[in-house]
Amino acid sequence: MYWTDWGTNAKIERATLGGNFRTEIVNSSLVWPNGLTLDYDERRLYWADAS
Repeated sequence: MYWTDWGTNAKIERATLGGNFRTEIVNSSLVWPNGLTLDYDERRLYWADAS
């Protein structure tokens, strides 16, 4: 699963559905990351930042 965190240090993270192997994917140049989508064929993650 993938999610965004709008906290003091905004970031995009991922983990298994059980919550294991939590990893920061993007942690710089973000303010209010949202609107995540995955392109499975190209293995890319896209997002929008509301700032």
